[in-house]
Amino acid sequence: FLCRGNLTPAVMKDLEQLRHLKKLGVSTPPLTNDTMKSVAKLSKLEELEIWGVQLFNKGTEEVLNDEGIKALAPLKHLRVLDLNTPGTNEVVGTGLKALPHLRESLQELALGSTTAAGLEAIAEMKNLRKFDLGISPPFGETECKLLARLTKLQSLSLRFVNMSDRGWRHLESLQNLEELELRDAEIGAVGLEHIQRLPKLKTLQLHCREIDVASWKRFVLPPGLQTFEIHFGRSKVSAKSVETLIQKVAR
Repeated sequence: FLCRGNLTPAVMKDLEQLRHLKKLGVSTPPLTNDTMKSVAKLSKLEELEIWGVQLFNKGTEEVLNDEGIKALAPLKHLRVLDLNTPGTNEVVGTGLKALPHLRESLQELALGSTTAAGLEAIAEMKNLRKFDLGISPPFGETECKLLARLTKLQSLSLRFVNMSDRGWRHLESLQNLEELELRDAEIGAVGLEHIQRLPKLKTLQLHCREIDVASWKRFVLPPGLQTFEIHFGRSKVSAKSVETLIQKVAR
């Protein structure tokens, strides 16, 4: 069921009657905590996707925050939760921590942004297969260790990644990873070294800010890689870097 337009009290009242609804997609103006309380009455819901809307409207009472996320507690069958919307979406973690059943049930999660506290809650979701994070917090070794606990992860998408060299090594724990997308990432020799050790990787998408020729010369493409996309954008890329990469892919 796809809902567009204003979720007025009258619309929400009608929506609450769909007790056996399993999938709900919402594309509407700013949501509120009260809206999520109504959604939570759809106890059979397995997939909740909210996109293209503003979740946070700071300075007014029209706001969805962690209290609204906590209201989703009755959704015991939730497998997919997509809150990857633009704007100031920041589910900081207390809301997710208040939903312990997600540790078992959730298989796909998308967030516009989060914090270190949010990552702590996400790291407990041991059956997570897909994780999409719009704006990443600084990835020091602590944050990378949390991410590495998601050992069943098959698809990972991170944006604005600035991962420390010591943090990259924890990426190797994601041995079931098949898809990896890193946007606006600072990737050097250390990062590439650990990416190439992901044995099941089939799709690799890199949006790099800079390309180091020496790093690419040492990079070995994972054996099962089928799709390799690299976006240079406004990166500082030399002709030699491009030549080196083309030669490596062509082998």
